[in-house]
Amino acid sequence: MNKRIILALILVLFLIPFHYPQAEVLNSRLQGKILLQVEAEGQAWYVNPEDEKRYFLGRPRDAFSIMRQLGQGISNRNLKKIPVALNSLSGLDSDNDGLPDSWEEALNTDPDRKDSDSDGFNDKEEFQNNYNPLSEDNLPIDRGFAEKNKGRIFLQVENNGEAWYVSPANGKRYFLGRPRDAFNLMRNLGLGIKNESLQEIPKEDGIEFLSSTSQVLSDEEINYDLRELEKSIHDSINKKRKEWGLNGLDWNSEVARVARMHSQDLKEENLELTSGGDSCDLPLIHHEGVEFGLYNEDRLHDQGVYYFSQSGENIALVSTVISTFYITEQEEANGDTFSQCKEIRGDLNSEFRTSLKEAESEKNKTNIINQEIKERQDIFDSMETVDIEEQTMKRKSELVHDIVDGWMNSPSHRKNILYTDFNEAGIGVANINGYIIATQSFIRRTNCGYKGGSCCEKTGYYPYCYTPWQCQEGSCVSASTQN
Repeated sequence: MNKRIILALILVLFLIPFHYPQAEVLNSRLQGKILLQVEAEGQAWYVNPEDEKRYFLGRPRDAFSIMRQLGQGISNRNLKKIPVALNSLSGLDSDNDGLPDSWEEALNTDPDRKDSDSDGFNDKEEFQNNYNPLSEDNLPIDRGFAEKNKGRIFLQVENNGEAWYVSPANGKRYFLGRPRDAFNLMRNLGLGIKNESLQEIPKEDGIEFLSSTSQVLSDEEINYDLRELEKSIHDSINKKRKEWGLNGLDWNSEVARVARMHSQDLKEENLELTSGGDSCDLPLIHHEGVEFGLYNEDRLHDQGVYYFSQSGENIALVSTVISTFYITEQEEANGDTFSQCKEIRGDLNSEFRTSLKEAESEKNKTNIINQEIKERQDIFDSMETVDIEEQTMKRKSELVHDIVDGWMNSPSHRKNILYTDFNEAGIGVANINGYIIATQSFIRRTNCGYKGGSCCEKTGYYPYCYTPWQCQEGSCVSASTQN
């Protein structure tokens, strides 16, 4: 028996079996329904209302293929006649109105505004009560139209082909979203059926599934506008600061260039530690640099950026894809490779951080990093593969959310984001084998006290410069250049 793990969560089905004794009425009674084969591990079937044949849903991409091939185009005007079922809401919700961004895109509401029509009620509340979230009118619900189309799959032709399933049970439409969302939702809406009854329904064998092709995204498919992503992360950080009553950070292109160089260096280190496919990845990120400065301040100085009195840095590595892993029951019982990967990765990261913290010199830190890369390459090459059933690419908004929320949920990273003295920042990202590496560099820009600048003046104090510079004849210079 095979089991599917989606982001390491096991989907368990509790089925109530139904037995339909009259073969002559099966087809009409089951039109548009999802049937779960309780005597065969809950395999899912869809009974097409058009030809009354059953179609095997198979894996997530198979279910998605069924939708595309059996779905009918529908205008937004007619789609609005069918009430929306607000069930199984999951995913990024930028405006916190209870509707994920993907739903709002399909429903044509604004994912960045809780109340799209500014009438005092958030978008989810309006849909729940059949009000139009884009105007003061009611939604044009037509119960007769919904009843007539129970069991059908509709494709939203005026948007991006989003798919909706009209449940035969209540006449409401369910958003099918991504392949894995569609697969899980359709199974959750299904009715159990015994083999004897299922065999009475003719089977359609001629349909071609998308799962016959590669289900793992290629590097070309995982593609983002990196400069746009950097600015979106920066804007999200400023939004967080303003929520805490702080001024936003000005974008500094020179600082962003330094941050980008560090992300690129980390990318080069991880080329042999990640695959983006079906292997056990062992990615490595750290603040210490080995190419042009050990820490953020050193790297800024190395690139001629001196006009700051304080600096800080945040780094993140997030996956650009959502993967469905496929393991057998025996593998699960013996300890599947996916779980082993997580354990190995956690142990390696913990030991690496401890070693860097205990290192006493810059040379020792560099040696530790180089040794860690080599050790991980050896482990990476020896690890068994993890079978990926399906991958879907994250939206840019999901990546931004993962990065910024990850930082905000970490005390040390949140401290940098909310530090009142920082007034400028730059972000640099790199894309590698199914991951985004993001580096944000913060500075406190000053008009004096930096190398090559004028000495700072303060009443009652001698002119001074920020460490390690020294004030000499009104300018800040290195201590070694003084007479």
